[in-house]
Amino acid sequence: MRFEDLEVWKRSARLSADVYRGMQSVKDFGFRDQWARAGLSVPSNPSFAFRLSPFASHLGTAMPITIEQLVAEVKTLPEKELDQFLSWLADYEPTHSQRWDQAIERDSQPGGRLDVVLQRVRGDIAAGRIKPLDEVI
Repeated sequence: MRFEDLEVWKRSARLSADVYRGMQSVKDFGFRDQWARAGLSVPSNPSFAFRLSPFASHLGTAMPITIEQLVAEVKTLPEKELDQFLSWLADYEPTHSQRWDQAIERDSQPGGRLDVVLQRVRGDIAAGRIKPLDEVI
């Protein structure tokens, strides 16, 4: 089974895309970036656990493990294996982030998968259904 086949991943990926599209009109780029990255963390969790399956099989399970199980197991690794794992993680993260950034960039282009959500958000803004952040916070 692939993590992309999990309903939780599919729904979280759609939510992440909705968040990203919904923030496109926000002029505060730092705030927008923070929301976009937070939205991306949701679908990243199931995919991360699945991608660790070779590590999980080392731990004696053929199924993906939970983050809590992974943390507990990492804490028990001998120093050499911990160094190997941390090295793999350092190499993995930038590549993973770049793929997500490229997918979001592609999907946020006119006609992309996020176009429908952006149209809905722009409609809400035009209709006055959106409050300025300083009124909400």
